Amino acid sequence: MNPSPTPIFLFSLPRSGSTLLQSLLASHSDITTTSESWLLLPLVYSLKEKGLCSEYIHTECYRAWKDLNDQLISRDYSLQQAIIDFVNSVYSRFSEDNTIYFLEKTPRNYLIADDIRNLFPASKFIVLYRNPLSIVSSMIDTFHEGSMTMSSDLIDLFKGPGLLVDFVKKNTDNIHVLNYEQLITDTTKELDKILGFLDLKKGSINSDRIIPVRGEMGDRKIAQSSYLYKSSLDSINKYKWNFVRKKFLKAFLSNCGENVIAQMGYEYGKLISSVDQLQSGLGKNISDTFNISMGYLKYQIKQYLIHRTQ
Repeated sequence: MNPSPTPIFLFSLPRSGSTLLQSLLASHSDITTTSESWLLLPLVYSLKEKGLCSEYIHTECYRAWKDLNDQLISRDYSLQQAIIDFVNSVYSRFSEDNTIYFLEKTPRNYLIADDIRNLFPASKFIVLYRNPLSIVSSMIDTFHEGSMTMSSDLIDLFKGPGLLVDFVKKNTDNIHVLNYEQLITDTTKELDKILGFLDLKKGSINSDRIIPVRGEMGDRKIAQSSYLYKSSLDSINKYKWNFVRKKFLKAFLSNCGENVIAQMGYEYGKLISSVDQLQSGLGKNISDTFNISMGYLKYQIKQYLIHRTQ
């Protein structure tokens, strides 16, 4: 057990290739990891007044914890430090004596990226972008078996791109940014960039070797595979897209905005054009309209519930 491995936080949207990158980095002897821990999300949100909807009335819990934290600060401690100590103790349990880094990968950590940076300022941060259209296509295919019942994913599409870009813009130290498409097309080069960022020897990761990641979370197809799925670069063109789905894609791009998409490394105009060029067909316009409308309504209700004062 290494009592103090340095955390590497990998931030991305779901379906961006984070499990693939995690599995590749896990093959390095100085990096250990486990599948999505979801460890920090409930801990960080416990210190926020809003963002949770609970049976126990979270705002009252927040008031109690704030009072407790004020008392702890007067005793040279804090709940923030308690979270740091606890998380480090968990990471250390997964780390061998010679391990330098622990790689933490939980896609929705992007929601608390700034909080994580404040808690672990000396850590390393990797941000992984992917073509936004490919993300939507992969969500539909992987999470929903081809349907548009995407209410649980709308927070990722509405908030995720902007939060990731804002995090990168605000932080210049100890951060490395890459794109999924570059990782797939020039894997060795992109891995060497990451190794250089981590002050590890370049060429010390075999890009043809994917290490199965411990745990049940994440993309099990990738985590249990031994090769790269390069066909994923063109996944959106494998399917037919009806009028409603194309309109949904364009609305998603519009919500992101040209600046955010450019900061992610993509061209807004080209993405819009690629939507127009998608193979048409499929039907299901009426059912898709219903599912999208209901999904948006559920999302709005959930946002109201978690941000209202209980």
